[in-house]
Amino acid sequence: MFKVPEEVRSKYIFILIAAERAKMLLAGAQPKIEPKHTKPTYIAIEELLNGKIKFVIEGDKEESEENKETEEGEKPIKTEDTKEKNSEE
Repeated sequence: MFKVPEEVRSKYIFILIAAERAKMLLAGAQPKIEPKHTKPTYIAIEELLNGKIKFVIEGDKEESEENKETEEGEKPIKTEDTKEKNSEE
């Protein structure tokens, strides 16, 4: 088992980000690490745990990074924080 990084905030968001990255890998994106596994899901989890994936949680107070590209010219992965959305209603 692994510990969810603090910047991700919850297991739910961690899984959403990893799933989006796994889709990218399936579509042909290159891994950002030397993978220990062959399955895209495990590679995405490894990348996220190693801090190699840039992401933005929509609905955050600090959305200034939302459209900022990474050094490689890629947009960060976006996900929505449903807790904040539900509390606004």
